[in-house]
Amino acid sequence: MDSSIPPEYEQEFGRIAPMFLEPYCRFMQDFRGPAYMAPVFQHVYLSPEALRPKVGETREADVIDMTQPSQQVSQALTQASIFAAGSSSRTEKMDIRRPVEEKWDINKRLKWERMNAIRRDWGWGGFPGSGPIKHDLKWTLNTSVMQSLEPKGWLDDRIIYAYMWLLRDREEAIAAAGVYPRMPSYYFMDPLFMELAKKVDYSRPYSARTMHFFVNWASCGVGPPINQVDYIFLPANVNQNHWILMVFSVKEWGVMVLDPMHFNAQYPEQEECVVGVVGGMLRYVGKNRNVPDEEHLVHVWDAMPKQDNYSDCGVYVCKYMDYTLQGYDLAKVRWDASDVEIFRYRIAKELQRGMAKPIPTHRMRQRMERVAVKSSS
Repeated sequence: MDSSIPPEYEQEFGRIAPMFLEPYCRFMQDFRGPAYMAPVFQHVYLSPEALRPKVGETREADVIDMTQPSQQVSQALTQASIFAAGSSSRTEKMDIRRPVEEKWDINKRLKWERMNAIRRDWGWGGFPGSGPIKHDLKWTLNTSVMQSLEPKGWLDDRIIYAYMWLLRDREEAIAAAGVYPRMPSYYFMDPLFMELAKKVDYSRPYSARTMHFFVNWASCGVGPPINQVDYIFLPANVNQNHWILMVFSVKEWGVMVLDPMHFNAQYPEQEECVVGVVGGMLRYVGKNRNVPDEEHLVHVWDAMPKQDNYSDCGVYVCKYMDYTLQGYDLAKVRWDASDVEIFRYRIAKELQRGMAKPIPTHRMRQRMERVAVKSSS
């Protein structure tokens, strides 16, 4: 097929073919080993990752940390020993090692060809881009918005909004599967909410305008309403040049401020808005729920990764939410510049396919364990 491509289609074929050929070559390398030789094409350039590894060369990704069965099992497993070990016939010593506790592949670098495809599709590095990205009828990202996710770019609020939709859809998929309970439950507030909430007179909660605002923002159409969740994520833009994340704890009736850049930062305008508007909204829509009358507690939380530049605040806000949902303790997480760059590519990849990366089983178990510990304390 490569040799029979008409001249007018050679350039387009050379651009599209590697997307399919390179994964195929990697699969054949893993399946057939060093004996596999990648085909030679006339109009297609394959990256070095897709070429046959040299005999004797070992890639780290190909090494599985597992002792050979012949070194472990000295006799055939009896039926009794299988049932004694559980539902699986795999012995405990043969289990593949779990990922490092605080370093999962959430920040694993993508393959070269995948990163290059993202740069082309998203219009990074001078590429024209492949046009807008649409996710059902929920959101649309045009080329200029997509380019704001490029490394060292300042995130557009629509990127944060779209990524929150993916996280919310993932939470709903977990709840629908029925394997894990909806614990804790989260509400994802639009990044534009804070600017609109500043115009609301929350001192008059029963005025027509205020009641309309409360009802309109108390349900996003997906997931539980705002008065039936444990936490509310509220990204906020400060001074039109910095993103922070405010987390409203409904049960504890308090607000936590997470600033990716500054330590012990104070944002009185945003804090007053969250306390007044969100608190008033919960009192209004949660009439049948025990909502306290006292003032909220505002706590600035600094025990989490901090940015080391002036452009990554939006990425940090997105990943604060993502890591929290996966059961990570932000106080034990460390990110550097390379991690944040990978986050940008992974966010682009997830937005492009319209689905956030699934939470692995061991992370969901840890999330449930953290909820159980917190409930017992």
